[in-house]
Amino acid sequence: TCGLLHMSNINFLETKSDSVILDESNPSLKYVKELFGVTLESLNNALCTCTITVANEVVKKNLSLEKVEKAMEALMKATYGALFDYIVRRVNSSIEVGGETGSEYDQTQLHLTQDVAFIKILDIFGFESFETNSFEQLCINYCNEALQQQFNKFIFKLEQQEYERENIAWSFISFPDNQDVLDLIEKKHVGIFSILDEQCKLAKCTDSSFSLAMYEKCSDHPRFGSNRTQKARGLFAVQHYAGNVEYDTTSFLDKNKDELPKEATDFLLSSSIATVSKLGLILYDKSGNGGGFGVSQRKAVKKKGSSLSRASVGNQFTVQLKELRLKIDMTVPHYIRCIKPNDDLTPNNFVPAVIADQLCCAGVLEAVRVSRVGYPQRYTKDLFVKRYWMLSVKTIEKTKMARRRDLCEELVESIVPLIWTVQQDGDNASKLIQRATYDLVSVGIQLGKTKVFLRHQAFNALEYLRNRTLRNAASRIQSVVHMFCNRKRYIKMLYSALAIQCCIRSYKAKRVLQSLKESKKVVIIQSAWRGYSAYAKYSDVLFLSSWCQRVYRGNVARAKTRTLLTHKKATKIQNWWRMANERKHYLILRYIAFNLQQGFRSWKARKIVRQLKIEAKNISRVTEERDRLNDKLEDMKLKLEESNRLAEERIKQMKIEAMLEVEKEVKRQVKIA
Repeated sequence: TCGLLHMSNINFLETKSDSVILDESNPSLKYVKELFGVTLESLNNALCTCTITVANEVVKKNLSLEKVEKAMEALMKATYGALFDYIVRRVNSSIEVGGETGSEYDQTQLHLTQDVAFIKILDIFGFESFETNSFEQLCINYCNEALQQQFNKFIFKLEQQEYERENIAWSFISFPDNQDVLDLIEKKHVGIFSILDEQCKLAKCTDSSFSLAMYEKCSDHPRFGSNRTQKARGLFAVQHYAGNVEYDTTSFLDKNKDELPKEATDFLLSSSIATVSKLGLILYDKSGNGGGFGVSQRKAVKKKGSSLSRASVGNQFTVQLKELRLKIDMTVPHYIRCIKPNDDLTPNNFVPAVIADQLCCAGVLEAVRVSRVGYPQRYTKDLFVKRYWMLSVKTIEKTKMARRRDLCEELVESIVPLIWTVQQDGDNASKLIQRATYDLVSVGIQLGKTKVFLRHQAFNALEYLRNRTLRNAASRIQSVVHMFCNRKRYIKMLYSALAIQCCIRSYKAKRVLQSLKESKKVVIIQSAWRGYSAYAKYSDVLFLSSWCQRVYRGNVARAKTRTLLTHKKATKIQNWWRMANERKHYLILRYIAFNLQQGFRSWKARKIVRQLKIEAKNISRVTEERDRLNDKLEDMKLKLEESNRLAEERIKQMKIEAMLEVEKEVKRQVKIA
C-alpha cells in the first residue's frame, strides 16, 4: 500500500523524440523500486511503453503523457484489487476447516464444496444517484436492483412461513417485482450490458455508436427513458425501484473494457518480493489466461488473450453478481440497515429528508410495501390482551370469572363490531352493524396458534379505538382530580376564615381583659360603658357576618334560580318548537293524505261516470248523480272543519297546561331557594 501511495507521486518527463520517461529526480521513485522490488527499467517499461504482438514479431510502442498517466492509474487500481483478493484468500485459507491440505490458493474455493457451516458478512454499496452518473453507478444500481429483488422474495418467504406456522388462511399475494429493470440491464442481445459488450468487440465503435444502438433496442422498454435532449447529449434514464436515474454514456466503452496492459502484469511478476509476485499471478488469472496460481506458470506467461475472448467488466460483474445471489439463496440471510441521521455526522441532529432518502435508496420502503400486503402487524395473544383489554372490560371480567374460553378469542370477538363500525362510512355504520355477519378475515384480523395477525386497516381502527378510550379515561381521571383539588382548596379557605375570626375575637377579648385588669378602680359607669361598647362592637361584627352570609347565600340561590329558569324556558321553547314542527309535519301529511284521497276518489268517480255514460245517457240520471256527489263533498268539508276545530282546542289546552307547569316549577324553585 505504501508503494502505491509513493507511485501516485511519480512524475514523467517528455523527451524530444515524443516519448515519456520517469523523472529520476523524484524522491518517491526510490521508495517505489524498493517496496515493489523492481528495477528502474522494468518500471519504465511497465508505465511508458506498450507491447504489440503481430504474428511472431513483438513491437514496442512509446505512450503519450496522457496514456502513461492512465496506465499508471490502471496499474494502481489493479494492484489494489489484487491485494484485496490476496488478503481475502489468505484469511479464508487460515480459517478453513481441515487444516493445511494444499497451497494457500488451492484452498480459496474449498469451502464452496465442503458440507460445513459458515458465516459470511456482505457489505453492499447503497443506491447512487449523482448529477453525473456513469458506468460505475449503473453497475452499483444494477447490483442493488438484484439484491433488492432477492430481499423482497426473502421477506415474502418469511411471511409465508409465519402464516403456515400459525395456521393462518393464506392465499398468494403479489409483491413488487423489478425483474423488468434487471432484464433491461442484463438480458442477452437487448440488455444494456449485452449491447455494450457487442460494441466493445467491434474495432471502430465509440460511445456515440453505443448510444444509438441502445436507443434503437431499448426505446420501447417501459423502464427506459430518453428524450431528444438526452439523445443529443448521449444520456439515458432508467427507472429504478428507488427512483429515476440519468446516466451519461461518456467513456462507457473504455470503462467496460478496462484493459490492463501486459507490461503491468509482467512488472509485478518480475518483482523480487514474493508477495508482489503473487499479486502478479492474481492479475494474470483475472485476465483469463489460466486457472491456477502455481509458481511454474510464471514461465508460461508469453502472450495474453485477444479482446474478443477477454471478458468485459460488465460481463464479469454480472457473473459475479449471479454467483453471489446463488450463495445467498443457499444461506439464511439477516439484513441490517445502517442509516445516517445527517450528512454532517453530528450527534443529536435528525434530518427527516436525509433519512427518507436513505430509506428509499436502501429498499426499506419496498420491504414495507411487501409486508403491508399481508398482515404487517402481529402480536402474541398475551400482548394483544395486554394492549387492547380496555376496549372490552366487561368481556374480560366475564371470561376470567367463567374460565371457559381463550381470553384473547373472547376479546377479539367482542371488539370486531367496534372495528367494523370504525371502518364503515359515517351515518351508515349503525345500520350496517345491525345486519352484518362478521368475518374476521374481511375485517382484517386472523387468530393464529400463538399470535393475532392484523391488517393495516384493522390495526388503525384498533389504535383509534384504544386512543379514544384512553383519552376518555384520562378526561374522567382529570375531572375527579380537579374536583378533589378544588374541594380541598375550598375546605382550606373555610378553615382559614374560621381561624382568622377566632384570632380576631381572641385578640379583642384579651384587650378587654387587659383593660379590666388595669382599671380595677374604675367605677360602675366606666364598666357599664365598656360593656356597652363591647356589646356594640360584637353586634356590628355579628351583623356584618350575618349580612355577608345572607348576601352570599342570596347570590347562590339567585344563580341557581336563573339556571333553572333558563333551563325551563329553554325546555319550554324546545317543546313549542318541536310541537310546531310536529304539527306542521302532521298537517302536511294530513293535507297530502287528503289530496291523495281526493285524487283517488275523483279517479274512481271518473271511472264510474265513464261507465255510467256508456250504460245510460239520460239527463235525469246525470242530475241525480251530481246531487249525490255534492252531498258527499259537503260532508267532507264538515268533517275537515270539525277536525281543525278539535286540533285548535287541543293546542290551546296544551298551552294552558304548559303555562301551569312552568308556574308550578317556578313556585317550587322559589320555595326551595
